[in-house]
Amino acid sequence: MKNFSSLTILLCFLASLQISTLSAQRNAKAFEHGVVALDIGTTGIGFSFATPLHPSVELRAGIGALPFSFKYTYDHFEPVSDQPMPTNILLNAKINMLNGHLLFDYFPSRNSSFFLTAGLYAGQNRMILISGQSTEPVQIGNLIITPDEMGQVEGWMKIHALKPYIGLGFEQTLSHSRFGFKFELGAMFIGTPTIQSNKLSSLVDIGEKMSGIDRFLTRFKVYPKLSFQVNYRIF
Repeated sequence: MKNFSSLTILLCFLASLQISTLSAQRNAKAFEHGVVALDIGTTGIGFSFATPLHPSVELRAGIGALPFSFKYTYDHFEPVSDQPMPTNILLNAKINMLNGHLLFDYFPSRNSSFFLTAGLYAGQNRMILISGQSTEPVQIGNLIITPDEMGQVEGWMKIHALKPYIGLGFEQTLSHSRFGFKFELGAMFIGTPTIQSNKLSSLVDIGEKMSGIDRFLTRFKVYPKLSFQVNYRIF
């Protein structure tokens, strides 16, 4: 939270700077020029294209992916039956974020690099895929997952396919150059995630007491975006 606040203060400070090189760009007519960009951040690696709609508004469209997988040993499963089962289960986890986006950047001042942005991300609704081997049904929160005939346990964290987005940032074009850069900080509203599986056996009545993972899921409704982008003006 402290780092998030520091980044916000930094962006606001940069927003107060008057960048003469961008002043000319803010007078651009609709579709007068186009910019391609490569960005990297918490939403992965992406490509986008931007063009002005108005001296104060730019349209941005692109696609990004965060392909990341890892293995880890999970020992907090609660066995459903009384039969002995391994105390540790080796899981394969894969972050599965592939999204297209359509965003509108609004520059409150034509003499400043600061902008506000809003729009929509659209893509896969299975954010995290988890698989492993077990001889017995396992419990995650209040969900019981039964292994298939091969002993495979599979589940995923489901989010909304359509994700509204708001953010703010700072953009600068290098003097006498087609290159520029952009910093952006924002929030993607993914909805309340749920754990799902094709081998759902039943739901456990846990009463009013929620497990740790259930508490986490009810709070994890916003995915933060922090990105750095390199721009190149193609026309």
